[in-house]
Amino acid sequence: MKRLLVATLAVAALAAPCSGALAATGRLTLTEALRRADDPSVSAADARIDAADANIRQSRKRPNPSLGVEVENFGGSGETRGFSDVETTLSYEQPVELGGKRSARVTLAERQRDASAARALIARLDLFEAVQRAFTAAALADAEIGLAEERLKIARELDAELGRRIARARDPEFAGARARTRIADAELSLRQAQLSAEAARARLASYWGGAGDFVVDARGLETPRAPVLDASTLTVGADVRLLEAERSAAAANVDVERSKAVPDPTFGVGIRHFNRNDDVAIVISGSIPLNVFNDNSGAVDRASSERRAAELDLASYRIQRERELQRLSAAMAINAAEVRQIDETILPAAGRAVSQVREGFARGAFSYLDVIEAQNSLTDARARRLDALRRFHDDQASFDRLLGTHIELAATGAKP
Repeated sequence: MKRLLVATLAVAALAAPCSGALAATGRLTLTEALRRADDPSVSAADARIDAADANIRQSRKRPNPSLGVEVENFGGSGETRGFSDVETTLSYEQPVELGGKRSARVTLAERQRDASAARALIARLDLFEAVQRAFTAAALADAEIGLAEERLKIARELDAELGRRIARARDPEFAGARARTRIADAELSLRQAQLSAEAARARLASYWGGAGDFVVDARGLETPRAPVLDASTLTVGADVRLLEAERSAAAANVDVERSKAVPDPTFGVGIRHFNRNDDVAIVISGSIPLNVFNDNSGAVDRASSERRAAELDLASYRIQRERELQRLSAAMAINAAEVRQIDETILPAAGRAVSQVREGFARGAFSYLDVIEAQNSLTDARARRLDALRRFHDDQASFDRLLGTHIELAATGAKP
């Protein structure tokens, strides 16, 4: 099966046109496919990082001062009937933030920026998972073509051999009709496999808006190996980074809400002009809110609960992630063992059975149905191998996504 897969890809590599970075080898590797992939969700995540950067800049700003004008002692009665006793005050007031509001606000914005960066990384890893699945589907679709071509070749060879037996009256005429039906069925299967492979390559190329004029390099897919989990494997991952960033942001928000409980005074200075004698005087003012009705305790309690929820979300996800990695690892081990067993025992035995039956068929020792049954057993074993490979690599894509296997490649396209 492995030789058949490699041969299929080698023939396709010679026949398929190639362009751009593929011109040298004619093959598309998984790494190249991941580098090419793009999606609006990734750009949207990057835009949210820009928004978070702007939020950091804004959080560093101090409160704006205010400029005020007061005109009094006019338009009244008696001596204030006219404008002779008008007093005009021009004042400048500046709020002063206390309780570490500014530093707490900046820290929160920075932690929110970390969360946005983690979400951008996750967007790329989600895209990579989809591309990896599409890449495997395209590679195995090419292998399906190889199976269909071999099936058609054998059907034609059997038809020729059966024709000689019918000519010598060793088999009935209807056996020839059955053989021709199998040829037609094999031709249809080959055409369907070719169309499926074209569709799979087109779907893969759609992730970067290109054409499916390439050959998938499947050399790393033929011999699956079960992954080995260790303690370090279970402590990494983009999703963990996001939850850790959200936990840090929730903790920073507690500090922000606590700082809001500290009232901010406002100080002012001004110049007052007395119209009666054209004198001027300095005016100094100050005010501070009284936390009589609202001490922001409810907001502090809410932020504290959100911090606790973020901590529990992180702990829960770590457990769920470990369970899922263990499940995927076990499933991949089972499928890898199935592929290995098929390669080592089933395919060699089925291949020998086909050779023996065909030799006996040529001597007249077996019937056409015996040959078909033996050939079906071999074809079914090869198809089963492909199914096991497909299950293995689908799980591999999920496994790589959880581990962040391609996180360095994803980080090269992410905003720092």
